[in-house]
Amino acid sequence: MMKAPTYRPRGQRRNGKRRLLFATVVGMAILLSQPAGWAQEPQTLDGIAALVNEEIITIGEVRE
Repeated sequence: MMKAPTYRPRGQRRNGKRRLLFATVVGMAILLSQPAGWAQEPQTLDGIAALVNEEIITIGEVRE
């Protein structure tokens, strides 16, 4: 026995799928429109600048 199709008004047939698609598109647009400011430029806090007579000279010491 086949079930009779339910009647839906013409504009509401795919409303759930359209809402999901719309929400997905809006969400992606918001994410992609953000600048890459989330990731900051890499910063070197302190590192090895040189090795002199087996002694490490750090970048901070060179700046001083």
